[in-house]
Amino acid sequence: ETLAKRPIRDCPATMQQAEALFADVRRRGLSRITGQFTASIHGISAPVFDAGGSICAVISMVGGAGQLDTNWSGVNATSLRRAGKEMTAALGGSSP
Repeated sequence: ETLAKRPIRDCPATMQQAEALFADVRRRGLSRITGQFTASIHGISAPVFDAGGSICAVISMVGGAGQLDTNWSGVNATSLRRAGKEMTAALGGSSP
């Protein structure tokens, strides 16, 4: 079963693909967009987990393509990942 009538490049089209994306977010501690929705906009986000291990919030940085570093190991990624872990801990949650 498809999730959208008009698939978007690099976005999950099925629940199986969505579950794989969620697993990747949990493993990396990050998600990012690099022009999938609007070519000139990039973003990087870190999940915040509740006590049950579910994602309850997200913190993000969004900026122009070529202006925002969305490298998985870049300074923005490192800062967001750390902040997500700190917020998770403050909520009594735990990161996978």
